[in-house]
Order: sequence, then C-alpha cells, then structure tokens
Amino acid sequence: EVTGRYTTEAIEIIESSKGQPFFLYLAHTFPHQPLAASANFAGKSQAGKYGDAVEEIDWSVGQIVDALDRSGIADNTLVIFTSDNGPWFEGSAGALRGGKGKSMDGGFKVHFVAKWHMRIHPGSQSSKLVSNLDIFPTLLELAGLEQPSDRVIDGVNMVGVLTGATSQSPREAFYYYHYDELQAVRVGNWKYIRKTNLYIWPVPLDAEALTSKLGANQLGTERMPVLYDLSLDPGEKYNVLALYPDIALKLDRWMSTWEQQNRKNPRGFAALAA
Repeated sequence: EVTGRYTTEAIEIIESSKGQPFFLYLAHTFPHQPLAASANFAGKSQAGKYGDAVEEIDWSVGQIVDALDRSGIADNTLVIFTSDNGPWFEGSAGALRGGKGKSMDGGFKVHFVAKWHMRIHPGSQSSKLVSNLDIFPTLLELAGLEQPSDRVIDGVNMVGVLTGATSQSPREAFYYYHYDELQAVRVGNWKYIRKTNLYIWPVPLDAEALTSKLGANQLGTERMPVLYDLSLDPGEKYNVLALYPDIALKLDRWMSTWEQQNRKNPRGFAALAA
C-alpha cells in the first residue's frame, strides 16, 4: 500500500497545480528492504517480493505520467527517473561488477531516464558522465534561480547533456565514496580504485585485509589499488595498472588533491563528526 499512497499523493499535487509551475520529489521506499507489494501486485511478477515491488513502481510511474497528460502539461514538464545506488540483496546490475556498498560501477552506475518533450528528443541517449548531485544545479538553472553562494555546490549544470546541446560532459571527474571515505575516482574512461569493500551485511569488510588472509581468487577481488579502462572493460575485470602506472599515479594524486580541498570545506560527515 505504501507505493499506492505515494502515487495518490503525487497525483493530487499534480492536479492541484492547476497548470502552475511545481516541483514534485517522490522517493519510493521500495525496492529497499524490507520488501512489500500491495494485493494487486503480490505474487504477480514471478520474481518474488522484489519483482512485485518493482512492477508496482513501474505502475506508479505510469500513473504519474498519465496524470501529467490529463492535466495537459506533460510536454512542458521535466520528468526524471533514477536511483541512488545499485542493487543490494536482490536485483541485477547486468554486466557491471559489484553492488550497493562497493566502489565498483555496479554499486554506483544507475539508470537515469529523463522525459521532456519540449526540450529532450524522444529516444535519444547519452553516455556523458553525470551524477545525481547534478540534478540540484540543473533544476535551479531551469527555474531561473541562482545557486546558493554560502556553500560549495558539488553538482554541475547538465542542461546541455539533457537537451543534447553539448557534446562534452560538464563533469570532469566522479568520486566514489563509502560513507565519508574516498575510495575511487573516474576521469574520462579511466577508473582508479584505491580501496573498496565487500558487504556481508550489515558489516562492510575491508577487501584488501581479507585478500591478504584468504586470497584474491577465493573472494573474487584483486589486491588494491587497481586501474580499469572502462571504454574497453565496463565490467571492471581487467586490472591494467601495470600497463599504465603513470595514469594510476596521476589519478591517485587527483584523489589526494580532492581530499585536501574537502578538508577546507568541512560539511556532511566531517561536520557531524566534529
């Protein structure tokens, strides 16, 4: 019933807007654990509770888009559907390696679907590097609002990527964090992992410490650090650090510089710890 209630509330917001600008943020509870689905979807997916929950979310998205159509504002409304991380206990990251809690792309690279008929060409695709952090400055730009000047904003404006107006990613690098610990960086097609975790929930286990005791083959992970060329190896299976030590060193220094910059801006976990 939770997904259904969210959907009802969302539709009420759309219908009450009366054609005026509005912002609707809907963060579904599922498919996070503990899983559940309403009576209309329970047992319907042939993929257990996880599949049932996902099918109900699919239904929810359809209901919300239909509400936009009925209100006559669908063509001039930006709809974004995405996720905060890769699969946890269930679900699939496809050919990507890892899942939630690991700095492999299976834990970070997620779907990002945007619909806006007046500005986004239907069926278009982009491989540009963007982040959920970029949603905030992008929406501010579209709303004609200035970004806050009293803090550092980590996101960048990606309007050009959404509309296809630019051939370049506005984001130079992407940083992979585990809680407050920087573990990896991606610049272009190069990804350098200094450290990652193996999750045996709820305790994150340090991969490097484990491999020294149990062996890399048993755990299916390498000793860190590692370097991957994502243009050739999106599944992060072939460590090419020995072939490109100069690139690995450059990215390691890139991470160190970023960490130093963050120490000058103590917010988030650092601020809480203080």
